[in-house]
Amino acid sequence: MIDNDIQIKYTIKGQNVSKQLVDEFGVSREMTVILANRGIDTLEKFKEYTQFSVQSLHAPELLLNMDKACSMLMRKVAAKRRIRIIGDYDVDGIMSTTILVKGLSSIGANVSYGIPDRVIDGYGINERLVDKAIEDGIEVIITCDNGISAVEPLKKATDAGILVVVTDHHEPPEILPEVYAIIDQKQQEDTYPCKHICGATVAFKLIVRLYQMMGYYEDNNSLKLTEKGTATGAADYEDLLQFAGFATVCDVVPLLDENRAIVSMALPILRRTANLGLMAIKNAAKLNSPYVSAYHLGFVLGPCFNACGRLASAETGVELLLNDNNEKCAELAEYAAGLNEERKKQTIDGTELAVSKMKEKWNPENPVLTVYLENVHESVIGIIAGKLKERFFRPTFVFTDTVAKNENGQEIPMLKASGRSIKGYNMFEELNKCKEVLEKFGGHELAAGLSVKKENYKRLVELLNANSPLTKDDLIPKKSIDLFLPVSEISERFINELEMIEPTGQSNPKPVIADREISVVRFQLIGKIKKYIKLVLKKNGKVIEGLYFGEKEKVENRFIKVYGGEMLGKMYDRYYELNEAELPHATIVYKPGMNEYNGIKSMQAIIDDIWF
Repeated sequence: MIDNDIQIKYTIKGQNVSKQLVDEFGVSREMTVILANRGIDTLEKFKEYTQFSVQSLHAPELLLNMDKACSMLMRKVAAKRRIRIIGDYDVDGIMSTTILVKGLSSIGANVSYGIPDRVIDGYGINERLVDKAIEDGIEVIITCDNGISAVEPLKKATDAGILVVVTDHHEPPEILPEVYAIIDQKQQEDTYPCKHICGATVAFKLIVRLYQMMGYYEDNNSLKLTEKGTATGAADYEDLLQFAGFATVCDVVPLLDENRAIVSMALPILRRTANLGLMAIKNAAKLNSPYVSAYHLGFVLGPCFNACGRLASAETGVELLLNDNNEKCAELAEYAAGLNEERKKQTIDGTELAVSKMKEKWNPENPVLTVYLENVHESVIGIIAGKLKERFFRPTFVFTDTVAKNENGQEIPMLKASGRSIKGYNMFEELNKCKEVLEKFGGHELAAGLSVKKENYKRLVELLNANSPLTKDDLIPKKSIDLFLPVSEISERFINELEMIEPTGQSNPKPVIADREISVVRFQLIGKIKKYIKLVLKKNGKVIEGLYFGEKEKVENRFIKVYGGEMLGKMYDRYYELNEAELPHATIVYKPGMNEYNGIKSMQAIIDDIWF
């Protein structure tokens, strides 16, 4: 069985900065250390990192084929020709579709949309959706967050006389679809400065450039509506940017450069949004505070939209964002939130089942985790794989049952898998080594999907482990400590300064702060079912509260290994007083926090990791 307590290997970043840099930044020494460790070591870089405006955004015409696509769309919009948007079933696809439909319909375009069914269609535009477009007399198809690999379906559309504009952000294959225009910043000839924008940002850029060329936005990258734009009813850029910011967080692209600017500008808009769908989903998800952070987008609101695509139809999410009826929005939002609750339950049940199976059968010498789960919805196996990867720090594939049809239309029992990886294990490359036993596969370095015949499952597992390039050191998670800060020195000023780092996410993580030789005075179980631990900590004569929201058993087991079970009992006994010399000591990795009760503020340490 794999050890459930994976100990992280920490390294320490530089802790020294000059007084001159501290003075230039105008923040504390501690904050300057954190910024310098992110490469922000000049005043110019500091301003770029902390100050944003629409001028921080790159001009949309820098994207290859942008003006070609917009010139054609100008003609088709003016002529009221039928335009069909084809999106994707995740948050990025939903937001991309919303931007394009909203942006085009606002100026009178004859526009409709469709999104593939995750189970029936799979990813991206396909022949069924193309056939429907032909049947509906569509003259222009615009894909968003997909299409760059859809060579055959888009050939059919082009052969039928449909003008296709692909807007995508994924890696282009060797053979590109032959369509009217492809807008994807990752094309080899494209010189767009930011290569990691999401699909919704590409869609946003398309509408911005279209509006500029039609005279609805000022053509100076100010994104201000002209008199003509206002009279036409063109969408204000903020109405569209909020969806691009939402998708940027949820699609887990690097929150650097333009992406950081987009999210930073979108968050204030989302907090005061007038979009009825966004207001309704906040209510349905019980996000009562007007404050919306990147965390809320990624872990509270975003999953509600993703659940639509996983368990029902992603078109529900688009309908919610486009609807202008309060009652209908409330109904759709409650439905989406309900789907997310069901998704959570299926994920928890599936993860628990996977862990129990691994305890029974797993060979700890195997570097790759593979687990087969019966009767688990295929739309949640990727989430389960991610949970297991985080818990055990190994590349993980979760398999479940599915069916495929042969040339005669007969159903063939198959297994479908979704994988999530760690650094050092390129999932796509490793699956390519096993392609002789696979029916199909796809993905990238850190995530992949595959289909395999049941009779080839065992052989696939053998190949994945035999071919694995991972060493024992690769299977040890590693983190760098940004700053050593005694918990006794946490201050309100420093907590406020940490807001400079936001929005945090991919490639811009929250700072890792640590302290050592902390006296632990007491343990207390907290929460409705007493599953979390509050620790009373003492450093330099100052007492501070520490909160740990991970698995309490992990902390207890680590404590027992050093101090024994009897001492653990004393730590939980509120009436037992240890003298100063008897107090156990801990090292913690934490986030500084602040609690306010009855107008009194007290500092806290939100503990991410602890050992004794």
